[in-house]
Amino acid sequence: MNSTGEEKLGGPSLEVDYEFTTGEQGIWLPQCIVFQFFNPSKWDKDKKYPIEMFLNGRITSEYGPFRRFEVKARQENVPNNNHQ
Repeated sequence: MNSTGEEKLGGPSLEVDYEFTTGEQGIWLPQCIVFQFFNPSKWDKDKKYPIEMFLNGRITSEYGPFRRFEVKARQENVPNNNHQ
């Protein structure tokens, strides 16, 4: 709320940018994802809406080529001794 008791309508903001590429299997795969976090730095005259934002943080995730892989696991039946 601002000094007049009215609720502010703007606040922190998140922007997400994606870059995709076509993998060897012919499907779209992420190549880069960027998360940017913004906070208000300047408000309108009524202090309800942010008119300027500043970058508060950025997370960048970059991915290499997708490689097919196999997972092998051993499965056993374990007796459940808790049933009576």
